[in-house]
Amino acid sequence: MKIGDTVQFCNSDVINFYGVTGVVLEVDTYRVTLKDTNGKRRVFSRQNCRVVDTPAPADEFDVVAKPKHYQFFPDMEAIDVIARSMTVSEFRGYCLGNRLKYRLRAGAKDDPKQELDKSDAYLKLFERCKGLCYAE
Repeated sequence: MKIGDTVQFCNSDVINFYGVTGVVLEVDTYRVTLKDTNGKRRVFSRQNCRVVDTPAPADEFDVVAKPKHYQFFPDMEAIDVIARSMTVSEFRGYCLGNRLKYRLRAGAKDDPKQELDKSDAYLKLFERCKGLCYAE
């Protein structure tokens, strides 16, 4: 068990917390601190938790298509949360604005090709995530 793993509380004698799942924030010999799926910080005995998923190795992340720093949970990225908080029209504007931002700063922060690739990725992100938006 290590930081970043997804763990589940599995002591059925403590019914209030049985099945609680979260991402490990801290771990020592006896305790594990995790952020559960509701965003709450929880501390459990390490012996009552089991690893249910480990993050993908660094080489499975892509600086443009799947940056590691935007992977919050195994099945959710920051862009998914953002899309769910907007209408389709708002999300389209968000994606187009970010696309423009990367084109305007190309070469000023990162490699120009990487910046242009990030810009183009927002077209794909919009198509992939627009179904997560709420109705207008």
